[in-house]
Amino acid sequence: MQIIGYNYIAVFLTFSCNNKCPYCITRIDGLKKRGLVSVKEWVGLFNVMDIEGDVPITLQGGEPTLHPGFYEIMNGVDLKNKSFNLMTNLNFDLDEFIEKIPPTTFNRDAPFPSIRVSYHTGQIDRDLILKRVKILTDKGYNIGLYMLNHPQWKEEIEIVKSKSASIGIDFRLKEFLDRFIDPSKMKYHFNENQRVLCRNSDLIISPDMNIFKCHYDLYTNTEPVGNLLSTTFDILQPLWRKCTYPNKCNPCDIKIKNNRFQEWGHCSVEIKPYENFDYKNRI
Repeated sequence: MQIIGYNYIAVFLTFSCNNKCPYCITRIDGLKKRGLVSVKEWVGLFNVMDIEGDVPITLQGGEPTLHPGFYEIMNGVDLKNKSFNLMTNLNFDLDEFIEKIPPTTFNRDAPFPSIRVSYHTGQIDRDLILKRVKILTDKGYNIGLYMLNHPQWKEEIEIVKSKSASIGIDFRLKEFLDRFIDPSKMKYHFNENQRVLCRNSDLIISPDMNIFKCHYDLYTNTEPVGNLLSTTFDILQPLWRKCTYPNKCNPCDIKIKNNRFQEWGHCSVEIKPYENFDYKNRI
């Protein structure tokens, strides 16, 4: 299976999470849970992916390590010619992770860490998360600690930033996203009567292996454009698709941000008026 033209490959192994953050981006539009796919099926998919360019497969959720077969999946994948990133809250058995996942599993040469740990105030003890990240850093894992740049956390951010620097932890901020984000940070703005075509440079795969054209569709389980279990694809690439509700765009898709090379000005989607394009209904 050739995968061409994407900037990001997002694989949601599960939407389950052991944090209960009230501002979670997955809940903006009302998250609809999905069934899980087996170890054999995930391993089979990852092993047939032929990915153009140095684009990693980013495992996320929810908390991806909560998939009951997480370790079997990672140890069953042929890592030759492909790389993986992990987005995690690190709220798991650290000894088991170290025993079963060597540092080389998530160790892509890139301008950002391959294991990106989210620290959410109130969900885990600050000193504990710092200790856990430090342990993995010292053992050679390519790991960094991230905090949402939440307006209510300014003091906590400065504390964690200072403590991270003092013990050699790669600390970074992530933009806080919600429906009320500064409009100047979004590339597109719509009204409810518009009809557009959208092309997404993110390949979005849900826990049941459905493919979605955007994060709004993903979280609400709206209009999947295909399923990797039931359909055989020779090529996956970004294509123009109809959208009849652009005013519901999730901030993940339309915000201005860095691309995978950490170059500013990227937006995951291109959106243009429907009448300007000859649309073909295909994946």
